[in-house]
Order: sequence, then C-alpha cells, then structure tokens
Amino acid sequence: MSLAVAVGAALGSALGQALSSTMQHRSAIAAPRGSGLRFGLLWHLSRRPAWLAGAGLGGVGFALQAVALGSGTLVVVQPLLVTGLLFAVLAGALADRRLPRPAEWCWSALLVLGLAVFLLAANPAAGTKRADDHLLLSLLVLLGGAAVLAVAGAQRGRPAWAAIWLGVAAGIAHGATAALMKGAVADAAGGPVGVLRHWPLWALIGVSLAATVLTQAAYQAGPLVDSLPVMTMIDTVVAIGLGTLAFSESVAVSMTASGLQVASLTLMAVALVGLTRRPGRDPAAVSS
Repeated sequence: MSLAVAVGAALGSALGQALSSTMQHRSAIAAPRGSGLRFGLLWHLSRRPAWLAGAGLGGVGFALQAVALGSGTLVVVQPLLVTGLLFAVLAGALADRRLPRPAEWCWSALLVLGLAVFLLAANPAAGTKRADDHLLLSLLVLLGGAAVLAVAGAQRGRPAWAAIWLGVAAGIAHGATAALMKGAVADAAGGPVGVLRHWPLWALIGVSLAATVLTQAAYQAGPLVDSLPVMTMIDTVVAIGLGTLAFSESVAVSMTASGLQVASLTLMAVALVGLTRRPGRDPAAVSS
C-alpha cells in the first residue's frame, strides 16, 4: 500500500513540477539579461503572474514529493520524477492544439523503457527513515563543494556552457533537497516540536531556496535542452546516491544488475535530450 502511495504521489509531483518548469522557464528567459544568480531575478519573476502560477504548481509538486518520500524510498521516488518531462511534452502538444509528434512518442517510449529497466534492475529495498546525521551532513558538504565548482564553471567558462554548468549545480541542489525532505518528513512523525528541533528542516529551507535560484538562472542562461536534461539526471543520481549511502537503501549490485542500471540511466539521459529538442523550433520553446 505504501509503495502505491509513493508511486502515485511521485507521478502527481512530476506533473506539478513539469507544468511549473514550463511556466517558469518562459518567464525566466523573458527576464532582463544579467539578472541570473541574483535574488533580483526572483524579485523580478515574483511580479509575473505566469511565474507565480508556476511557483504554485511547483509547491503542489513539492508537497506531493514529500508524501512520496514519506511512503517510499529515494531510489524509487526520484527516478519517477523524470516522467515530468512526458507530461511537459503532452502539455506542449495540447497548447499547440496537436498530437505529440512521432519523434516525441519514440523518445517518450525510450524514457519509460529506461525507467522501467532501471527500477527492475535496481530492485530497490527500503532502508532507514532517518539518516545518520554526521554521514548525511558530510555528504551534503561534499555535494555543496561540487555545486560551487559548477557555478564557478558557469561564471568563468565559455558562455555556451553556462546553462549546462548551472543545470549541474541545480541538479545537485535538487537531489540534496530530496534527501533533506525525506529526513524532515521522518522528523515530522514525532510532531512539530521534533521537526523544528532537528537541522534537516532548516537545511531543507536553505538548500531548496538555493535550488530555486540556480534553476531560474539555468533557465535564463540558455535553451531548456542545455539545462533540463543534465539537471534532471544529476538530481536523480545524487538522490539515489544519498539514498543508498545515507539512508541505507539497497540496490542490486551484481555485474549484470549494475550494468543494466548504468545503461538504463544513460538511455534516460539520451531520451531526455531528445524530448527537449523540437524540430524547426528553438529548443528553449519545448513545452511552450
């Protein structure tokens, strides 16, 4: 029963976050250039109704993600959120008053295939509801360092790579947010006093805010095809890593199973890139 709740809530979260990403990307690319990676960007976007509507949908998706993580594992929930792009493709087709193109059906099928193979090959098992505080904090510090390096790469590297590097940083932040959310949900089971006394909730607020800023900066820096696939896959991989290391969630580790997991994640990444490219249109216009 808990698995069904986790899967249903994860798919609902994917839908909410997909619609949110679509609306927020369109607002971010219309913002004044040079406002990325500054809170001024959020101030500008917060006055745009479309962005606020997207933020509201993102909040619904965030709440459903918390429900999913309270009932399931990071290894199951985060990969399921990749299906959000399928909902975005469908929304884009409806907005254009057309059916999805044959290529979109093919990429969607490959994404679903990759997801199914990963979950079957990983055969994930539940771990602990609460992570070891010292271990989780150490892993988050390492991930924070990696995110800082990615942001530095976006600032000092080639402009064409800025959206990719910012997508990497945002993906790290989103993966860390998922782990902190799972910890906060576990603390909440002890009542409001319990969740307020433990650090995951406060870290969750800070990291999720950083993830929002990084995501909007990545959206503004270039076409969605540059940032969204890498952001989505880094988010998934980071969350799986934190799930297995900090929450003791187990996955199959035989040579065959591990090979299938790597191959399926690679297939999902390729399908994500394919889905964010639209023939004859600016890739940034995906789902618009």
